[in-house]
Amino acid sequence: MKRAILFLLALLFCLSAVSCGKPHPADEPELTASAPGETEASVSPAPISAANDFDNRFGKAYASLVETDQAYYYCDTSGAYLYYYDKASGERGVLCGKPDCIHDAVQANKGCSGYIASILKSVNFWDGRLHYVATDQSIGKLAIFSMDLDGTGRQRDTVINDDEIMKTSGLFPQRLDYHRGKLYGWRRYETVAGAEPKRRTEIVSIDPKTGDLKVIYSIEDTCPWEQPKLYYFNDYVYFTYSMTAGTVNDFYTVLELWRWNIETEELEKVYATDEQGGIGSWFGIYMESEDRIYLGPVMSTGEEPVIISVLENGELSTAFQFSDIGTCFILEGAAVCISPKQFIEVRNLDGSLIFKGDYDFSFLDELELEDEYRIDVPKAAMGSSEELFIVYIFNSEQTGKSLDCLVRYDLTADEPSPVLIAVNPWS
Repeated sequence: MKRAILFLLALLFCLSAVSCGKPHPADEPELTASAPGETEASVSPAPISAANDFDNRFGKAYASLVETDQAYYYCDTSGAYLYYYDKASGERGVLCGKPDCIHDAVQANKGCSGYIASILKSVNFWDGRLHYVATDQSIGKLAIFSMDLDGTGRQRDTVINDDEIMKTSGLFPQRLDYHRGKLYGWRRYETVAGAEPKRRTEIVSIDPKTGDLKVIYSIEDTCPWEQPKLYYFNDYVYFTYSMTAGTVNDFYTVLELWRWNIETEELEKVYATDEQGGIGSWFGIYMESEDRIYLGPVMSTGEEPVIISVLENGELSTAFQFSDIGTCFILEGAAVCISPKQFIEVRNLDGSLIFKGDYDFSFLDELELEDEYRIDVPKAAMGSSEELFIVYIFNSEQTGKSLDCLVRYDLTADEPSPVLIAVNPWS
């Protein structure tokens, strides 16, 4: 029973994002340099780093999160609105400076500067601007758009060559991360091979200057719920592929770790378990160095708590184990387990405890909600050993609406408490 509960919890975490990658006919946002009377949102354009390396702290979920010196920018998996949080003032809201705009008071306000209708996790920061992928309704094609950090100056930059996508499933990559000049992501779709239904996993890259899409890895299997995880380290894109096999009561995982050299465009298998190997599924990655790599499954395949493993000298061994079952995310230099018993456990990768505590929903008080909402499972976790971001989903039984709340915990504090960063009322 524990195994079934844990398996269901992990599915609730992740499967909702898998089927959302097809281009959708949303209302097209306005493309405008600056609307009459529009003011700059109170955020600074100064980036935390000038490097064009992807921030792996925020690669653990399907929501988009970008940080600058002055602000956070967030877009949930619906892709509808882009939100900001000013670090100095604590002000948060839709990234729109129009004085009379009602912003996200309606589900698809195409006149709002913060309404971007993006495709899944595709908001990135480079060259001083926010970039994202959305459908250009005027031509019926996917394109890369960009805007200034105050929400103005939105423009279409590049039309994506989606011929490879449309001739197969039409399913766009589930996520796109910008790293050293290109966007990288994955997609997974149904196919048929030899009259047998299968699922194909592909790792892809997109050149944001030309819009060309390239498949850099492809594999077929029969497992319905597998998902690769990507990690960026210098000139390499690392990714895991794991396939769960067997029965519900007796299943195992085959785990593979690959890397793509972005300079030489060479693909290399770094590690693979034997046929009966593996200790979980959907393995996340943290790289201390090329010679010391931590791997952790989103879910365990057994009744025991999730194990975080370390790969050294070609051997996979146990780094530490959490105290209870739950859904796990590897962070930068740490890992978090979110228990179905409604508590959070965060540990350093040497196993030492950083934080353990019950869910804290005190941040809901500032929303002054009229309806009653119940907690769904937390949707995602990301961050580092010093800060934790969790996406909570709350459902209203009266209206059927869902709230998507991004919350930050300062793990350096003696008693970490939740700070509400963004709220999407149309999750």
